[in-house]
Amino acid sequence: HFDGPASSFISNITLGYNSNSGVFAVTGTHNIENSTINYSSTGINFNSVTNSIIRNNVLNSNSVAVSLGALSATNYFYNTSILNCTTTTSGCISLAAASHNNVFELGIINGSNNNLIHVAAAADNLTFKDFQFINSSGNDLYLMGSPAYNNTFINTTYVLGEELLSPQDPNLILFRKWYYKTYVNDSSGTALSDVNISVYNYTNEFVGNLTTNSSGYINLTSLIWYISTGGVRVYDNYTLNATKSGYVTSNHTLNLGDNNLTDFFTLTQGTA
Repeated sequence: HFDGPASSFISNITLGYNSNSGVFAVTGTHNIENSTINYSSTGINFNSVTNSIIRNNVLNSNSVAVSLGALSATNYFYNTSILNCTTTTSGCISLAAASHNNVFELGIINGSNNNLIHVAAAADNLTFKDFQFINSSGNDLYLMGSPAYNNTFINTTYVLGEELLSPQDPNLILFRKWYYKTYVNDSSGTALSDVNISVYNYTNEFVGNLTTNSSGYINLTSLIWYISTGGVRVYDNYTLNATKSGYVTSNHTLNLGDNNLTDFFTLTQGTA
């Protein structure tokens, strides 16, 4: 239990069988790594905690695995395994109002008696990246409370029908994205560098430019699959144009629904 502005560092410990919290902190910065927290009411319980790094931890058979209370912001969770949450009223990960700018990268949530992720009030700029969500008895993802902007899920697997945004409010916005990478060669099979890939969305609005390197590949990027506004989804399909001086421009459409790391263009010499 940490109460006050002090900071802490917890590493390589096992905590558990606690009717309250495995780790409870109010304010401050608290880094937790390589630890296991089992069978507690809440595994990690932060209130007004900021700028903490929580990495390589296992949270097993807690009621709630991670609770970020009001004003718990800009915390970074990396490689987190969350298993068998027993809550019937919340979620394995529960966020309160103004818990902005928190990032969860790489991990799994497997099993909940209710929701897997439960955002109980307005929170902005929540990011989940490279995460797997499975086996909820409620919703895989439940976002409630408005306004809540720019909550983004990149390369996350969960059941589309178990994504719930409530209420249907234009200020409650979720982005779901997948990774994209493409390769460009010429008609002889030689990789082409400095090819410009221009990306346009389904309304023909310019999204951005991507450029191939000496191996013919662009850097890994992410593109929007859909935007959900209060639960109303708009799917984004793309037109991509590959251009390089001395070659004929090539274009095709791209429909996401998963990562696409094997796209390619073959350019022929000639006038665009």
